[in-house]
Amino acid sequence: MRQPRPYWAACALIALFAALQAATLDYGTRINDLPFIRDYRITTDVARDSGLSRDHLVGTTSARPESLDLWMVRFKLYSVEADEVDNIIALARIQPSQMQFDPGFYQYGGAFLYPLGAWYLVLSKIGLIHLAPLEQLLTDPQQMDRIWITGRAFVLTAFAASSFLLFITLIEITSASIAIAGLAIYLFCPASIMFSQVIKPHWYALLWVNVALLVIARAFIRDRLALASELLLAAAIGLAVGSAATFAPMAILIWGSLTVLVIRGGLKAAALVRIPIVAAAVFFLSNPYYILNWPAVRAERAAVANWYQPSADLGAFAMFVQNSLFTGFGIALTVLIFMIVVWHLIRGPAWARLFAIAVLFPIIMTAIMTAGMATWNFNFRYIPYTLPAAIILFALWRQRYSSLIFALCAVATIVQAMPLKLAYFDENSAAHSTRLIAATWIDANIPEDAAICLPTSTLVPFDVPPFQFDKHRINSPDCRWMVRVERNPRAVVIDPGYQIVKR
Repeated sequence: MRQPRPYWAACALIALFAALQAATLDYGTRINDLPFIRDYRITTDVARDSGLSRDHLVGTTSARPESLDLWMVRFKLYSVEADEVDNIIALARIQPSQMQFDPGFYQYGGAFLYPLGAWYLVLSKIGLIHLAPLEQLLTDPQQMDRIWITGRAFVLTAFAASSFLLFITLIEITSASIAIAGLAIYLFCPASIMFSQVIKPHWYALLWVNVALLVIARAFIRDRLALASELLLAAAIGLAVGSAATFAPMAILIWGSLTVLVIRGGLKAAALVRIPIVAAAVFFLSNPYYILNWPAVRAERAAVANWYQPSADLGAFAMFVQNSLFTGFGIALTVLIFMIVVWHLIRGPAWARLFAIAVLFPIIMTAIMTAGMATWNFNFRYIPYTLPAAIILFALWRQRYSSLIFALCAVATIVQAMPLKLAYFDENSAAHSTRLIAATWIDANIPEDAAICLPTSTLVPFDVPPFQFDKHRINSPDCRWMVRVERNPRAVVIDPGYQIVKR
């Protein structure tokens, strides 16, 4: 039987997105090709203290003092993405032969880490990667590059699958044109361009979020939820939250939607108990060390809690919208979300008002919780489930020009994402990468043996450009030069006594 044409269009769009993303999965891997990093030989066992012996990773520091050897280890093996390396350290701690499965890292849940580990194991068995000893990786860091690339491919594959699930949901509730436009926004918004090619669970977990949304949508369309669908929904919720605990509010909102279904008579009240119990069971099965090693989990949470300074200040909310939502979801979609939410709150039926509140609540909550980090431009990573939910909410909007508005929103979103995508293509280019250009300028213009101050004593690729730090005195008290990576351009403060020479 031939598939309807909209499905072919959706598959073509997803394939285009996947191809564009696959073309840049190697971004940042040129650093360990630079001769001074590539040819450096680690002369001590410094690499051994890489986190493998710690009870937990977050909130702890290496017992070994900072040194040139340790810096070279990081620049040979680490990714340019902060926190990506924590996945590898966590997986390296797992030793099945010794019945040791505790990753010692719990921000990224077991529902993400264990499948990622299985992915690497399969790839190693078929020869696509080599899970080599640390000493071998240090002499041939290209093997580590393949681990970064294939790990990013794992997230990209899951996200591509999630996009098809979203399209199936959209095509059940709206026209083909709006479904395709919604799919384009979902795929090509800046947040998806960024997080579908990084080894982090946020966009991977959208696979399970979209399973849950599809089940919920069909339950409301059919006004019933079969037992098999209940179990699938519960498993999807458990796997989503089990991948990243920040998805927990989504579980609460889904439970609220089930309550509405119970009131409508499409679901028995007992399901409001069954589904959370099964979801919790799936969560703990995929994260057993929440029980078996709760002290380590609690210690990690205590360390992470210091990052958050909640505030209900309206200025912080405005900054969250400007810095995170405009940056991640796109200006056009963010404006449209607020317009549709307001429209449903004023003129929509009761169920639509509740849906609008469900979309708005995570945005407000996250703005409050991240007020102390309001200048950051990627706090949207805490609420990626809002993206497909908002697209579905718009798809339910029945207005004369809704197709045109959604199509224009898709075009504007893609246009906004283009410079970001271009930056990923530029990352490995000596002529265009800001990281590599900065390193080249420093090597050419700052004299050897000059004292250079850095904002950190821990030299890592995502905080320090790969200049030849082996030829300079790093963080010496008499430094005349300061090198800083503007990871957060909106919060840059020029230190007194310094002036910008090159930016």
